[in-house]
Amino acid sequence: MTYCVGVKLDAGLIMMSDTRTNAGVDNISRYKKMFTWETPGERALVACCAGNLSITQGVLSRINAAIAKGRDDDSVETILNTTTLYRAAQIFGEAMLEMQGRYRQTLQSQGAGPDASILFGGQRKGGETRLYLIYSAGNFIEATEDTPFFQIGEHKYGKPILDRTITPETDMRTAMKAVFLSMDSTLRSNLSVGMPLDLAVLKAGEMNFHSRRRIEQETDMKLLSKLSGLSAATLTAVTGFAAHAQDGLDGVAVEIAPVPTHNQSFAGQTINGVDGGLHEGLKVMRLHKDTGLFAQTGGARFLAFKWLAGFYGDHGVLLQTTMYLASAALPPRKVT
Repeated sequence: MTYCVGVKLDAGLIMMSDTRTNAGVDNISRYKKMFTWETPGERALVACCAGNLSITQGVLSRINAAIAKGRDDDSVETILNTTTLYRAAQIFGEAMLEMQGRYRQTLQSQGAGPDASILFGGQRKGGETRLYLIYSAGNFIEATEDTPFFQIGEHKYGKPILDRTITPETDMRTAMKAVFLSMDSTLRSNLSVGMPLDLAVLKAGEMNFHSRRRIEQETDMKLLSKLSGLSAATLTAVTGFAAHAQDGLDGVAVEIAPVPTHNQSFAGQTINGVDGGLHEGLKVMRLHKDTGLFAQTGGARFLAFKWLAGFYGDHGVLLQTTMYLASAALPPRKVT
């Protein structure tokens, strides 16, 4: 199975996909499902695929074959030279229709499901950011103000957080958090969706990808440390978590307000793991009920996520929006 999500905002476009494919509980494989094309300064395009793998691979082969041919022949229409992204979506739809027409009946006769779908989006010079959902029949719909995000594959687990969060006016940081949590909910709830993840971020008005990353399957510490290796600007755009230069943290985090000195003694006390965030094993700081804030202490070693003020056992706790991570094993990185 698959889970892919695309979010179209006034501020830009965010796309994320998993990489797990399975043909039964004992036949699990890893395949890339996100593909990007870029003509710097002119257009940047991204597609995510779900459904029958042979169908979607066939569609992509035709798209890329046309692009290769178009390098030597200007008369060949490709997704990189169309005058509109609508026409580029049509090219995807035509390739899908061709593949379905060739193999659908045969696949069905053998009991295989031929259905497939593709999220396609991007921006071209002089145009707006666009996001399309292309169906098996080759037809498609476009994201609008009322429906600013699309999902394909195993979408039900990750939909509630998007429904509650995403509007066209949502800023990139908030949208990125929602996308990560949407994917995390799906990873936790469905074994047919799995890491690593692919992520693409495109800012409105820029015909270059702001970020394209593969998020590998690692421990929480290594994963977040990898993200922290980005520049502060990219880190903020990719994860929504700003970097704390003054703390010399090795990880991701911040947006945590300081508290009075007399309350900072509470920051060193921890309680056992609380599930939340991108992965399991997070720890939160124990607080007295009346403090309501985490202390910002240099060298703190913990992860925290935003939730609601509440209680864990007999201890009042507050889970913050940001993950706060510092690894004693690695030297501090300079934040740029």
